Amino acid sequence: DGGNQYLTQAGRCCDFSGLGIDLDTTCADPPSASNNGGRYRFTMRYRTHGDGTSAAGENSNGSPMLQLWPSGYNVPGKCPPAIDGEWVTCDQIITLPEQITDAASASMVISMSVHPSKSIDYDDVTFAAVPTSHEIVVSDPQAAECWGARPSDEVLITNSKSSGGWSDQVVKTVRSVDATTGRISFAQTDGFGGDDDGASPTSLDDDLRTASEVAWLSRPIVFEADGDGPSDGTYDALHGGHLIVLHTPHVAQHLEGVEIRNFGQQGILGRYPVHFHMSGSVAGSVVRKNVVRESKQRCVVIHGSHDVLVEDNVSFDSYGHCYILEDGGEHDNTFRNNLGARTRGQGISIGSTDNEASTIWITNPNNHFIDNVCAGSQNTGIWFELRAIRGASAGLPENEGVNPGSLPLYTFRGNTAHSNDNKGMTTYAPGYCPQTEALFEGISSYHNGIGLFLHGTCRVRVKDAYLGFNDVGLLYFANGANSTIEDSTFVGKCGQTGISLSLEPRSSQVQVHSTSFKGYDYTDDCGGSALAIDSNQPKSEYDMPVLSNLSFDSSAANPIVVRAPFEDRNIFVEDRDGTMNPSGFPGFYLNDAAHMTAFIDSDLCSSPIGSSHGLFCKNTCLRRLRIDTGCCSKKFESPSLDYQMVVTSKTDPDKVFIYDKYIIQAGLWYQANQFDVVLPLDEYSVHFLTVPDGKEMLPPVTLTFDDETNLDDPPSCDHITEASIDFVCPQPYVLSADGVTCGLDTPSPTSSPTIAPAIFAYYLACGVSTGCGGQTAIAFHQETHEVRCCRDEALSGWSKYSTCPYNVWGESKLTAMPDSPADGCYHAETHLSAAAICAAKTAGFARKKSSSATARNTQGAATMQTSFGPLLL
Repeated sequence: DGGNQYLTQAGRCCDFSGLGIDLDTTCADPPSASNNGGRYRFTMRYRTHGDGTSAAGENSNGSPMLQLWPSGYNVPGKCPPAIDGEWVTCDQIITLPEQITDAASASMVISMSVHPSKSIDYDDVTFAAVPTSHEIVVSDPQAAECWGARPSDEVLITNSKSSGGWSDQVVKTVRSVDATTGRISFAQTDGFGGDDDGASPTSLDDDLRTASEVAWLSRPIVFEADGDGPSDGTYDALHGGHLIVLHTPHVAQHLEGVEIRNFGQQGILGRYPVHFHMSGSVAGSVVRKNVVRESKQRCVVIHGSHDVLVEDNVSFDSYGHCYILEDGGEHDNTFRNNLGARTRGQGISIGSTDNEASTIWITNPNNHFIDNVCAGSQNTGIWFELRAIRGASAGLPENEGVNPGSLPLYTFRGNTAHSNDNKGMTTYAPGYCPQTEALFEGISSYHNGIGLFLHGTCRVRVKDAYLGFNDVGLLYFANGANSTIEDSTFVGKCGQTGISLSLEPRSSQVQVHSTSFKGYDYTDDCGGSALAIDSNQPKSEYDMPVLSNLSFDSSAANPIVVRAPFEDRNIFVEDRDGTMNPSGFPGFYLNDAAHMTAFIDSDLCSSPIGSSHGLFCKNTCLRRLRIDTGCCSKKFESPSLDYQMVVTSKTDPDKVFIYDKYIIQAGLWYQANQFDVVLPLDEYSVHFLTVPDGKEMLPPVTLTFDDETNLDDPPSCDHITEASIDFVCPQPYVLSADGVTCGLDTPSPTSSPTIAPAIFAYYLACGVSTGCGGQTAIAFHQETHEVRCCRDEALSGWSKYSTCPYNVWGESKLTAMPDSPADGCYHAETHLSAAAICAAKTAGFARKKSSSATARNTQGAATMQTSFGPLLL
């Protein structure tokens, strides 16, 4: 089989015939309350073959059953059934009972539950002990042999489980080492602590991506200092020793294989365990394979020095930033394959941000960071804090005018940040905007609060990233020019979010390409989402993310949720091929707001699971258009809005919406210059109304279309174009009970298309009994309201109220009408039906007074020339 050797069993006697495996009980470790003794892992691959003549009922395969003898003990659990012609794997953990571990001989019998007419192939059969809680097996046996060279050597095992905290690492004393297998036994038998979901740390068998790191903490040469000095209120004696390379330019330094304990002097600037101070270029200098333990202040500090290689070092239990570039002027240094764990915030300040400690603190991107691991910080794993050059380096001539935040990133590849209390990696504050694109390649960030935080940042590309089991994988908001996530993997669980997006201008919005999302199912017990649109810092000018070639492992929930109402914003993301929603239909995600749904058939939309403010509308095509009518800008305050825009569907006049302009803030200036609209495919008429008098007019118009789902292309579906929009030139009209007569006093021709408008909105008066008498609002022609008939002249039984701004006589109880309601009141009528009711009652209408002695429809569509009319209450 392709060169693979396997065992075939043919000519079987019966369906339960299978294999027997002899067990060597002399090395069996019985169960113990303090360890995982007696636990073995059984694995086997198998497949079946029929001869093509099996009778009905003989083709089905049962599940293999495992029994231990001489006790006849049935192993709990079940292996999957065999499949004809396909390899199937059984992988089970088995705890040996005392009857087996105490027996002189024992065996395991595998009953296959396969019809005897079939043959069975077996491959890769193993039965191996699972390491106990006081043992581990490391992936490099040669390293284990080195670590066990001396009695009482110590090993650090990092915490890489989501249930553990930033300080849940474990230190064990080596008892013995098997250099052949890499098995290390420890003197302690008390488990690994902090891992409430297992008695051992994460192994490569558990998860290749998140296996715990193991580091040798002992060195034959030890620098150790006594502690004295101040207290931070919790810990005492925060002064130890310090080691400094002081003003030695062009001299290669070499520090290797040393254990440095209790160094650093908290609160005193420049007192660190390893410190290159203002030495300029020291090419050839190496800091390699050292251990820094219990540091009172920082770990390895490069300050005003360049060309240093910091490689294969381990830090554990330190205060303040650990591996650092101090002033921001340091360049061409390399940090490679270093491990830092349990990085504490510093209580006594030295004027920096060490109270928010990061394991790797980067103040200048002109350096190389390769394959480092940050395994547990009280705050952040990797922090790009790219402020102005500071300290002694600020006065150097070569640093004059240099802004670290705009410098290129030399190398950032293969770095890991996990089990950090706050962020795995962040570029904020203040943010990072290099002049050329920065590449963050192969970062792994998992079991953090936030995996990757991009804020105040631009022109970065995150490639081949693994962002797993973070509360939020990527938090992205308020950034500069486009950043990209590509070829990456997001993994989550109940209640976690893959990417939290915010509203950004197009030039700032993130692009996500060729990326997979796994495990972000939403359940009734807890919410989760691959992509969420949040109101982290909504801006007045914004666009949607650019998404392409994404994959999701579950169709149980919609992968995109909208978590804020966004009542005045346009939220919409296209699912081009139906792979991003459970329905399987293409369509758009959008926010559930009236201005977004006014022109979409409601039966096309449903609320995604877990998206309290969002909808998914299948087989819908949306496109964004911006309509600029000029005007206005003000400094320090918002300008008055000069126009409203009324959009009406030509195919369904009942679909109509009034839009306001958006206020855009740019620095100290505020501008109101655009209508921002998202519409489905249809034909529309557009009217403009002056604010506040409601006069209809056609201002200068600039129409542009935005293509949201891709920066270069419009949506993939059938969308509106410029030909879909008619800008309406206002015309007077006459209203009667028979309908509308258009075309009176036609205005001068304009360059825009002119069509005869219909009346689509009216004044709505508020009745006295409601407590808001005299106030007015807008009612569309299809709306229904209560009716009160009005006239200019008195009529018997009619009343005139001082609170009525129109100075007319009115009546609501119209009992003399044919087929009138019992109480004479009409509670739900459109304007057209109300006009007919009042015309029959009074042979005329009342009018709304205006400065021109005619009534103007609130939309400015025309003027009413007749004398009387209804008021809808």
